[in-house]
Amino acid sequence: MFNKTIFKQTFKSNYKLWLIFTATLCAMLALIISRFDPIQINSMMDMVMSAFGDVLGDALSAIGPITLNNMLSGTFYGMLAIVLPVIFVVLTANGLIAAQVDKGSMAYTLSTPIKRRTVAATKATYLITAVLCMFLVVSLVGLAAVQVTQGNVFGDAYTADVKEVSKEFGWDKATVAGDLTIILENSAAVTRGAEARKIDEDVYKLYLQQKIGYNDDYDDGDNSQITMTPGEMMEFQQKFLAGVTAAADVLDTSVTGLTSNLAKIKNSAPALEAAAIAADLVPEETLALAPNAEVALEMQKAAFVGVINAQLVSKQFMLDEGLVFSVPDYLALNLGAVLLIFATSGIAFFCSCLFNSANNSLALGAGIPVAFYLFQMMSGFGEGLEFLKYFSMNTLYDPSAIVSGGSFWLRFLVLGIIGAVLYVLAVKIFKEKDLPL
Repeated sequence: MFNKTIFKQTFKSNYKLWLIFTATLCAMLALIISRFDPIQINSMMDMVMSAFGDVLGDALSAIGPITLNNMLSGTFYGMLAIVLPVIFVVLTANGLIAAQVDKGSMAYTLSTPIKRRTVAATKATYLITAVLCMFLVVSLVGLAAVQVTQGNVFGDAYTADVKEVSKEFGWDKATVAGDLTIILENSAAVTRGAEARKIDEDVYKLYLQQKIGYNDDYDDGDNSQITMTPGEMMEFQQKFLAGVTAAADVLDTSVTGLTSNLAKIKNSAPALEAAAIAADLVPEETLALAPNAEVALEMQKAAFVGVINAQLVSKQFMLDEGLVFSVPDYLALNLGAVLLIFATSGIAFFCSCLFNSANNSLALGAGIPVAFYLFQMMSGFGEGLEFLKYFSMNTLYDPSAIVSGGSFWLRFLVLGIIGAVLYVLAVKIFKEKDLPL
């Protein structure tokens, strides 16, 4: 069932194509990983919210921390890791059998004592091996890129402020990350860290304090936890929303967009004043202690700024969560992609063994995977087209479900079975069909 000579010949005839596609995939994956920046991505999300917040507000608000895993699942493994390998297996499978039969070169191979079944099985082995090796190399390159650029495959990932401050002052990153008071106690380091995170220094200081954990050294006299009943919390949220709405009117922007970028309120005196008055967050008994209206207004503004800062600090913690990289999820993404391409290569190889014409083999061998891809895309355009997912094998590979903790092992098993069955049938068909030799 396997012939070493045929395998070597097949390898020599196809390795350049394999190298081109594998190198392209590796380069794209490494580039995407190296450019991953939670702060930059968050800024882009803010821009989208500002521009399309009224339309996409609910959908965008539901998105949690953007981790490297879910970013890869939606970009590289959602498209590139499928489209390029599909092109490779379709071209390769067509050339392994159908093209040789069409050109007549298969006659020379079969004129030897080698059996048809051995020829087909050996070429199928090459195609399967090529797919496995392609994703093995891509997986390893991806892990290396994560380690080099993000540093959290075999160690801890460091936030932008820790990396920049350590670089600026020549400090050890692990030491700084383990004791953020090193930054907090150095005003120049605080300034550099705030710049690295692209936030105001007062927000950055509050972030550091919460990251460290409040203690006596940094007690500002108002660090006690405030508990609210559900009713009080709802009232507080309504007041804060009233303030944001008032600020949005002053800034002539949408409430949804402004909510995603609250720093705009702080940076605009008229907007902050309007927000503070509308929100009225300070209790009347406290305002009564103010000597005049100006002081009372400053108290209202300070209270509103405090809430904004708390919101901005929460966003910074979400950015920190975005640095998390799960190696098991990453390997599962690659395994799923391998199995999908394995099943797709089974379709292409089956068509190559079925037809004596290279054109017919390419038409069906490429047409079916393309149709599957289009059906999967169209099924996400609305409820009316959702049924199309049942006509696509590609729906068995769902990268988003993998990184979100969904169930996927049964789907992987189905993909493996589909591929194995198609390869077995392809070898059987080639063994038994009539050839124009």
